[in-house]
Amino acid sequence: MRETTFETVEVSGSPSDDSLPDGRPGLWQMGWRRVAAGWWWEIGSAVVSAVSMGLILIILVKTDGMTLADWSLPIQPNSLISVFTTVGKSALMVPIAGCLGQLAWQHFAAEPKSLDHIRVFDDASRGPWGALELIFVIGRKGYLARLLAAATVLAMGIEPFAQQVLEFGTRRVWSPTPLVQIAAATSYQSRAFRNDERWSDDPVELSRVVIRDSDITNAILGVKSQPYFHCPPSAENCTFPAFTTLGVCGSVTDRSKGSRLACETGVAGDITCTFTWSSGNMSATFNKPMDPRNPESERQHEVFRLRVEPTPPSTAVMGLTMTALRANTTDVLDSIRKSTPPKAELLTLRLYWCAQDYRWANVSAAQLTSSQPDTEPLIPAPSSNSSDEWLTFVSSTGTEYRIHRETHASIWDYLGTKMLASHVLMNTKPLSQSAPGNITYNLGTEEGTCRPPLEMYLYSSNLDNATTNLASLLSNYIRSRAPSTDTATSLSSGNDNLGDNANSTILTGSAWKDETYIEVRWVWISLPLAETLLTILLLLATIVSSRMSGLPVLGNSPLGLLFHGLDGHVGADREARLQSRREIVGVARRIDVLCSDLQDAARKHLPSRHGSEHIITNSSVSPPGFVTKHNMP
Repeated sequence: MRETTFETVEVSGSPSDDSLPDGRPGLWQMGWRRVAAGWWWEIGSAVVSAVSMGLILIILVKTDGMTLADWSLPIQPNSLISVFTTVGKSALMVPIAGCLGQLAWQHFAAEPKSLDHIRVFDDASRGPWGALELIFVIGRKGYLARLLAAATVLAMGIEPFAQQVLEFGTRRVWSPTPLVQIAAATSYQSRAFRNDERWSDDPVELSRVVIRDSDITNAILGVKSQPYFHCPPSAENCTFPAFTTLGVCGSVTDRSKGSRLACETGVAGDITCTFTWSSGNMSATFNKPMDPRNPESERQHEVFRLRVEPTPPSTAVMGLTMTALRANTTDVLDSIRKSTPPKAELLTLRLYWCAQDYRWANVSAAQLTSSQPDTEPLIPAPSSNSSDEWLTFVSSTGTEYRIHRETHASIWDYLGTKMLASHVLMNTKPLSQSAPGNITYNLGTEEGTCRPPLEMYLYSSNLDNATTNLASLLSNYIRSRAPSTDTATSLSSGNDNLGDNANSTILTGSAWKDETYIEVRWVWISLPLAETLLTILLLLATIVSSRMSGLPVLGNSPLGLLFHGLDGHVGADREARLQSRREIVGVARRIDVLCSDLQDAARKHLPSRHGSEHIITNSSVSPPGFVTKHNMP
């Protein structure tokens, strides 16, 4: 086995103060152009990557908080960021690969290393798996190479992180939309509640009567009504500030326990019960024979009465007061069997003028919702005269409300005597003479009434709810707009062309709409920016390290290994047996090489026996370069 030795030849010269110990010029002597020579491709790629990241930052700054509708480009912002991210990452891999290739030459120039490290550096420049191998394979001295390998691994997170930067949220914003309106009123003159003699044969005038009666019936049945409002269809919702309006309030008081009950039995077995309370009394007759001459005839029971109570002249609150006496059919049948008075309840219903204070109101999906109003009964103003055309009422705050005299009289008279007054009778008879305990019954109303269904419904309904719904309907009548054209539709429908009160006022509100906006999550851009900055710094460090080492800039070009390959000290018989990658890697791991300059020859990776360094003495050796060492088995 022959032995090859090398001789290191010093280059003569008079280096300046900035010269390296071997006489080569320093960085300040070479200038930045000479320092960067051979690295322009990598530098250009790094600039492209930095520009891409800069453009991404500009996009993020411009779009943070921007409404998506204000984005004017045909490509969406997240797609644009994805494009720049792809360009930046692709450009970033060029300097990483070039630096790893150059550091591979420096790796072998410093001291003998395993020949397999050539493969390790090459794999590291190709992707993260090879980069991970490089981190754990090369020695501690290759810190630049390990940092570049770490940058290769971190580059996998650039695109996933960039995809998380933009988030599209929805927020509700004010919309400059006109005609956001809601009705309120401080005075009321009704077009629907007027003296009967004022009605003509005009179909439009008569339609108001039909609509009014239908609305009242629907309110008692629980159908909700709404005041006039207008919220543009383009708005998601409309809001209105606090306001106070004239309205109608209702209440129901149970007087069953606070009243005195006295019952008397007649000669025919009929029972008359009288409820007496502080301000009045009410009587009902049960078990009254239809034919006084026939004790076995059908018997009649007053199971429901709803009547108007006169308003005392001294009362401060003006409106409608009604008393309801109601007995359950089951209790009546039980009382017949026991020959005792049936159980009954006594209720007082009140409807009266009031001030309604709303803290907020909101319209969404064509439905009006509002806070539960704070209400206050209105009392006649001291200056109000009963002969005036307009009656004046005041609240505790001193606010005055005006109601037309005809409206005031007509609305309470119509409701009390024509719509709500009810008298429901229950007729019973024994099923057979032999079994008087078996009783059948039927319900009916007093003869002459034209509203039996409504009376029957009032008897069986929740009067508290019916009173509340009726008060809400009347309040909405007050807050409806008088129409410019008459249409036979519900006066309380909220349509701009429909309404009952010519004196309602219009309050304006705000329209709101949902918009999609762009939110930048800045933490997710940290990795792409850090990766770009790290790669640029490592590129600069590699350029400086390469110039300081005096090695030529070969980078990761495979041509470098063709011109500066292995010396022919690996026997031909061994080369013939290397038929697979596995065999080549196995042999390479057992060979240490050092890159060196040879006289009249290109740089070669030369072997050394058992890792010992041998020097060839030759006075005409080229300037110092790669010195290669190699372990031969």
